[in-house]
Amino acid sequence: MVASELTSRLDLPDTAPYGVEWSPYLSGFPHGNHYVLARTLLDQQASRAGMVFSHALIFPIEEMVRVRNLRDLAQLIVGTPTAAAALSTIDVEVTAQPEFRADEEQIAISTMLVSAVKRPLIRLSHIGFDEVIFKLWANLWPAIRRNFAFRLSFGPGDLVDAPLPTIVCTPPNLAARWVGYQTVISDRGTSELSPAAALLAGEPNGHKVLDIAENFGIEINSFGQLILVDRAYEIQSSATIGLNESIAMLRLVEALSGGKSSPAPGRETLVNRIIENLSNASVSQIRSLRNLALSSVDRPYRIFEGVQKWMAGHKFPSLHDVEMAELIRDAGESGRATPDWQVAIGSGLRSAKTTSASKFAEAFWRWIIAASPEALPHLLQGVDLVTNDEPSLVVNAPDYLDSGIAKTLLAISSNRGLYHLHAAVASLEYMPLKAVQEQIKLEPASHDAEGLRIALRKATPKQIVLCALSVHDRRVLELGANAASSHLEVLSDVDMSEQAAQDLWEAALRKNKSCWKGPNNPESTLWMILDMALDEKKMNLSLLVELAETPLANLNGYCRRAELWNLLSGTTKQHYIRATADGWLEAVEKNVSSPVETDVQNYILNRSTFPGILGSFLSRSVSSALKLISLLTRLDEAGFLSIFPLITANRLLLQDAEHLGRLIDERRWSRAADALVKLLRQRREDVRPALRACHGLLGFWTKFKLGVVPPSAEEKWQALASLCADLYPSGPDHNDLWRRAGGNNADLIYNGDGRSRWSDALFKVRRGYGLRAWTLLAKMNEEFGWNEDLRHLSQDSEFVERH
Repeated sequence: MVASELTSRLDLPDTAPYGVEWSPYLSGFPHGNHYVLARTLLDQQASRAGMVFSHALIFPIEEMVRVRNLRDLAQLIVGTPTAAAALSTIDVEVTAQPEFRADEEQIAISTMLVSAVKRPLIRLSHIGFDEVIFKLWANLWPAIRRNFAFRLSFGPGDLVDAPLPTIVCTPPNLAARWVGYQTVISDRGTSELSPAAALLAGEPNGHKVLDIAENFGIEINSFGQLILVDRAYEIQSSATIGLNESIAMLRLVEALSGGKSSPAPGRETLVNRIIENLSNASVSQIRSLRNLALSSVDRPYRIFEGVQKWMAGHKFPSLHDVEMAELIRDAGESGRATPDWQVAIGSGLRSAKTTSASKFAEAFWRWIIAASPEALPHLLQGVDLVTNDEPSLVVNAPDYLDSGIAKTLLAISSNRGLYHLHAAVASLEYMPLKAVQEQIKLEPASHDAEGLRIALRKATPKQIVLCALSVHDRRVLELGANAASSHLEVLSDVDMSEQAAQDLWEAALRKNKSCWKGPNNPESTLWMILDMALDEKKMNLSLLVELAETPLANLNGYCRRAELWNLLSGTTKQHYIRATADGWLEAVEKNVSSPVETDVQNYILNRSTFPGILGSFLSRSVSSALKLISLLTRLDEAGFLSIFPLITANRLLLQDAEHLGRLIDERRWSRAADALVKLLRQRREDVRPALRACHGLLGFWTKFKLGVVPPSAEEKWQALASLCADLYPSGPDHNDLWRRAGGNNADLIYNGDGRSRWSDALFKVRRGYGLRAWTLLAKMNEEFGWNEDLRHLSQDSEFVERH
């Protein structure tokens, strides 16, 4: 069955070109579980020209690879075409390979086989090809023999076998067909053979390859592996073996081991050396480990732990930016590194970001700015940002970002819930209002204003205020209030008729009461807001509460002030009343007088404070104090009497006394007039002008006795009538007074009471009927000489005797 499958492969590879010598040639190749050794030659006895005869030996491949002496087997192949030579099954006893010294051609082939040249090697001429193969086969590693193939070829076009021949012979006159392939040239010069080439050439130096393979537990099964072992030998022979050399050796071991781990001593030593040097590794050295699966060593996690520690301790200097950015990208992009390496870098980076000495945030922005558009998403994936990274990232954010980078960062930060990073980038990508709007979309219900504050970090105070007026978000309003509280001028041209503007002003006032000065003409602005409140238009009543504690609370110039007191209440009302009262009092001091409503007067007239207020006015002049009292229409007589001692504590100037008297007279304060009388009786003559001004409040006898104002004759006669009625209540004839004084009782009337009778009698006396007034008074003095009123009247010129 196997023989029938080999028919095509034992034929010539192609039609033999005219005039070339090729017969006979030896060939060998694996076929399934067998190895085929054959000789093909031209059949001169064939019925048709160009036909060939092939004789093949077919061996179990597991036995074949252990055979060193291929010459003995080749001798079993017939050298001339004969069917009688065909055998079905034979037992072969192979002798030991005789020792031989490699010739120049053998050395050249050995050198070429362990170099990176294009396969197959080209040997010109089939003559001597058998011997070349015999010597080469003898020194091959058994595993290499398994796939070793050789034959005749007329050109690259017939190289269709699998496996591809390692070496072919070709007629010399066909050499031109092999452009790009290496032709065996025996003269190799005097260069020393590498250990791998020496092994194939049978030279003593070849044992070094075996030592390397044994130390690292490597089974060599291809010429390519021999090349790698050669490289491993070079590394091992280096004067110093640092981390670069160790990583290169590990890479070779990975390639040579075929993914199989082994407790070989060389591998363990190599792993330990790498681990010891990882702490001082460069970025490029750590990165060179990214595509090593480390399946060839025991407990590979030890190396990845070292990678993690290295990453955790990195300080991210700018000198390493390019390499570090590539490393982080490798950690973030699927397929660019092994999962174990990516996990180690990611875990280490998370630790590095949290250390106080870390410069990660500064480095991050440098990486981002320098990254290409295609690398940026993977770089960000590798960085694996979390919320704990945001504070330092925000602090170290640059002043400018390319728009493409910014949009990528905005998308990623939004998806990951990195709101503060989103805000920092938005502040660079958008104008302040847009930045705030985008941030609100991301955090519509958050109570934390930090994201919005960061979004506005590049905005001017004026821009922040405009944002607060535009977006109607309490958090932005607070930020606007912060800006206004520090920069009062930003409120200068804000339209305070709008609810949002009033809310902003209120919030700013809560932070800094000096913000009352913010708007242009703040007093008029407040009056406009008060008009809105009184007209029941929508406005912020809380703003009035805040303004109550500012100088604007003095509403002395507000024309609708009287209406306002019913709108306000509590402490707010008290603040406005106090400030307005203070302002009104100040205006009074400056001789600017105006009416003041009851609520303000009541505050001023408070019993505990008014004496102090009045004292302040008195310290300037009594006149100013009296002006104040004149304007305080709510001051009652009891209140006035409580401050009367303050006003009259010192002697009064004429104009002040007159002013005081007029005031008392206007208010009809009779008790106050009595108080003035008392002072006059205490010889305070300075109050006499005051009494003259309010004499209408005084009784006749007070004015008469004190001489405040001269009484009229009418008043004197009325006083006499009243006195007579008091002393002689039944009438003029009481005690026969009228007759005794020289009058005729017949002149008296007898109807009416005693007071009316006296009124009639004195009317007649004043008109000259009957007796005279002085005779009447003389008789009365005889009986009531002790009566002071009687004595004063008797001495008055109106009643003294006339001659």
